[in-house]
Amino acid sequence: MGSNNKGGFLGASDQLRIPDAPTISSITENSTELVVAFTNPSDVGGGAITSYTAIAVEGGNVTTASGSTTPVTITGLSNGTSYSVTGTANNDFGASVQSSATSASPQAPTRAIWSGGSSANNPGNFIQYVTVETTGNATDFGDLLADHRYSHASCSSSTRGIFAGGYGNPEQTTIEYITIASTGNGTDFGDWGTESYRFYHCGGSNDTRGIFAGGMSYQSGSSYRTTDINYITIASTGNTSTFGDLSAAKSYPGAVTNTTRYVIGGGTTDNSIPGNLNVMEYVTIGSTGNVTDFGDLTTQRYLHGSLSSSTRGLFGGGVIGTSSPPFPRTNTIDYMTIASTGNASDFGDLLTVNNGLSGCCSKIRGLFAGGFIGTGNSDVIQYVTIASTGNATDFGDLLAEVPSEMDNGVVSSNHGGLS
Repeated sequence: MGSNNKGGFLGASDQLRIPDAPTISSITENSTELVVAFTNPSDVGGGAITSYTAIAVEGGNVTTASGSTTPVTITGLSNGTSYSVTGTANNDFGASVQSSATSASPQAPTRAIWSGGSSANNPGNFIQYVTVETTGNATDFGDLLADHRYSHASCSSSTRGIFAGGYGNPEQTTIEYITIASTGNGTDFGDWGTESYRFYHCGGSNDTRGIFAGGMSYQSGSSYRTTDINYITIASTGNTSTFGDLSAAKSYPGAVTNTTRYVIGGGTTDNSIPGNLNVMEYVTIGSTGNVTDFGDLTTQRYLHGSLSSSTRGLFGGGVIGTSSPPFPRTNTIDYMTIASTGNASDFGDLLTVNNGLSGCCSKIRGLFAGGFIGTGNSDVIQYVTIASTGNATDFGDLLAEVPSEMDNGVVSSNHGGLS
């Protein structure tokens, strides 16, 4: 028998015949609810288990739910609040002692938002979105302030999305923002602090600070690839500030983040194969300064999509050869553990060979969308489960009435850089 003080009656329970405590095998964090799965104890007492009770405690507040089978869903909880979750297994003789506690937080649905982009050199100002947890096609969100914005970088907190720089007609000098939960048009945020404009760069963020790295810059009448890293405070409108430098001037890199670290991967330094990069390097988001070497991707790549959970970063697709036709491309996805320096490993494959696609995510699911697949631009959205290696699955489509996108900005309300 288990050591749960079995030895007679306690209240209405027969302590000799109640089950031992179950084990919480998993908790799924949904909006305003936690779905708690149990594993039966080895000792079920004097009879079969007839129900389970899940218990969520926050401060002095206790919320319970019961069900005849596992999992059990606790409803009426607050999103973003951390709960201590336990449970009991019950039979005809009473309830077990509580299981060991596990911490979990309900999460609001994640909104992924794509902005701008270009199809056949026809850049747009449209914004569209999906709910990451629910497969389906994109929905109209609003319009950017800039009539033409593509090859721009983006970052977000849980509430605000930022779209910075970009190529267009003319090149974009501005930064604008949206409130992720409220559909509508972009609002002016600020400008580049030291350059006239920036495009072909990458962006990422934690809860408070957004970072933009590399790309093409413009000063004193000419454009050039840059080593510059700049940052903004997402909650406060204003111009960019200087953060530090990359190891080399590069355009078309990708970036992934957790709450503390920003990792830049790949890119190109010129228009030849030796100029394409497999290098990853990182900075600590809260501390300005230059990059430190992280490791290598499995192959040289640029114009790729990137996304991350709080632990794992993914780089998908991209150009792996010259920047002249026929543009050798890939459908491979690499992954790495953001907190641990080292080389990337193979994750799986995209649905098609693709470059110029955009990555976005929740802390669980990653989306890759749009891009160029050799025969034309793509409107396909595809997804992976970030914690599980494997190939991508169809999610839905970008808006049919909008040109299929490539080189666009994308943000989400719940990603790896957010606590």
